[in-house]
Amino acid sequence: MMNKMTNDNIVEEALSQLNMKYRSVTYKKSLIYFVTTENGTIFDISIGENGKIRFWKFINPELLTEKARKGVEYRKTKNGKISGGLHVTKDGDFEVYVEQKMDLNDEMSGKILEKQIKIFAQFINGLDMGKVK
Repeated sequence: MMNKMTNDNIVEEALSQLNMKYRSVTYKKSLIYFVTTENGTIFDISIGENGKIRFWKFINPELLTEKARKGVEYRKTKNGKISGGLHVTKDGDFEVYVEQKMDLNDEMSGKILEKQIKIFAQFINGLDMGKVK
């Protein structure tokens, strides 16, 4: 079972600092947060008991150009700790994600997580506003 005082409180504090609304559920050995920003952008966060944090959003496939619908995928791993991608799922949805393994007991993890949430929300807000090429 996950340490409730560490894993979800750190996310909840970061979301509160950013004035984002959320609801959370436990699924298997992860906590999943369904997040809504002040301007209505929606995305999800999951925290696994191993410290793996994943941010993701499914984008309306109608926003994709024909070229993008044929299969956009980009994944990069840096130092084995963080990766991200843009890809078309087997169901035809366009998924944007970032994942990272983090020591949630580190005193800086809260500020780092808050910054990552803010950057991801700004990025996907831009995707929601126009065509993805």
